[in-house]
Amino acid sequence: MTIHDRKGIKQTAASRLSEAAFDPRILILIHTGVSMGVTLLITAINYILQQQIGGTGGLSGIGLRSILATAQSALQLAGMLALPFWEIGILYAFLKIARRQSAAPSDLTMGFRRFGPVLRLNLLRSAVFFAIMMFCVNIGSGIFMITPLSKPLLEILLPLLESAADTNATSLSIDDATLTALVHSLAPMIPILLVLFLLLAAPLYYRLRMADYLIMEGKKTGALAALVTSWRITKGRAMGLFRLDLSFWWFYALQVLTLFVCYFDLLAPALGISLPFSADIASLVFYVLYAALTMLLYRQWGSYLHTAYAVAYDTLRYQAAMPSPIIQDNEAE
Repeated sequence: MTIHDRKGIKQTAASRLSEAAFDPRILILIHTGVSMGVTLLITAINYILQQQIGGTGGLSGIGLRSILATAQSALQLAGMLALPFWEIGILYAFLKIARRQSAAPSDLTMGFRRFGPVLRLNLLRSAVFFAIMMFCVNIGSGIFMITPLSKPLLEILLPLLESAADTNATSLSIDDATLTALVHSLAPMIPILLVLFLLLAAPLYYRLRMADYLIMEGKKTGALAALVTSWRITKGRAMGLFRLDLSFWWFYALQVLTLFVCYFDLLAPALGISLPFSADIASLVFYVLYAALTMLLYRQWGSYLHTAYAVAYDTLRYQAAMPSPIIQDNEAE
């Protein structure tokens, strides 16, 4: 079986799921439920903190407002930082299932048990994509400026620069209306940046994608080694991964639909729909509905999806003539 054999990968995944000793759907529900629950808890605490900040007016409350705002930012940052470590756990659990090993809820904490390597992996990978983004901004802005698309921007900027030169001003004075016009004139540059980023980042994403699995193979697998090995085993096979993603288009389409449910309270006014409750209650109602739909979606097909990708990873290892080690829980202790 090769990475291009999507039917074989899916059949193998279905077979592994049927042989699993622990119900994979329970693993999915635990993982998704914790993710949704923590997000809801953080949102609720942020709401309470925001209410407290709003109630501390005057100079006497400036210290308390600063403390509450710091706590609010720290809570949001902690949630964002914890997510990648939690996501690693579900990949690890289904990698064990794909290898006919026993998986358990404790496997979902693998990302936290491999905290150092996972952290370094995410930092290295983020740095790579940030560098690509900055390169795209430089190249994209240059392309934008030499095309007719920049004409509205120049029509606003040139008079401002000439006025500043005539008055020997050291800075530009821009009113709100002019600033809004400047922002609107930059809108045509966004598609250019997106196209450039996709052209450069998408192939790289598929080449580095297997690093998440490699980082779980044992204590000796470091972040840089995982990225390098992922690059090697996907050489000439990244398109197979992309086509596997395309074969699951229906799942990702359903995910997008659930996001529309999540943000329906924000979309409703644009659609001319008036909701019969306050904005805060609407936000809570649609988030709970979104969480329920997401859990239903993952319970139904999430385990199949994760197992298929785990089988694809082992297939890539096999094609690259790499041994596929048996994962032992004590390797991460």
